[in-house]
Amino acid sequence: MVIASSRLAQRRRLAAALRRRELAVVAQKSSAARALGAVLRRRPRLCLLDADLDGNLITTVRGIAGEHPQLVIVILVDKDSERRGARALRAGADAVIRDRGDSAQVATEVAALLERHTARASEIIGGSRGAAISPRRGSPPPLRFTAEPPAEPG
Repeated sequence: MVIASSRLAQRRRLAAALRRRELAVVAQKSSAARALGAVLRRRPRLCLLDADLDGNLITTVRGIAGEHPQLVIVILVDKDSERRGARALRAGADAVIRDRGDSAQVATEVAALLERHTARASEIIGGSRGAAISPRRGSPPPLRFTAEPPAEPG
């Protein structure tokens, strides 16, 4: 997977937690543009983007979703960035995870998302070998929050 966050410490702690769960981290990037480049080059199964990432998060999500519809896009939010997470979901992200500073919990939630995505892809293609059809094709991705969804502006 590709991890993208403007904060080096966050990238490192998330990468370590994900590796402890035996999830491969192929790149850690500090900006939206670098994350998009890494996804295009490395073709990971999942991209974990911090909502506060330097660069345009929505454009990055759209770019990744358009180029790699089978890739799982997860947005990491905190209490101050929930609205950006909601906008990213509308742009094509698959899920939002709230980061409360517990990297092990984030890694657990990422692993669960990957497992569900793999199971759904197997159902879609009937368990045969071949390219999985993304849930993004033909229908919008389900809105999944691992925490309470952000309040809509009133």
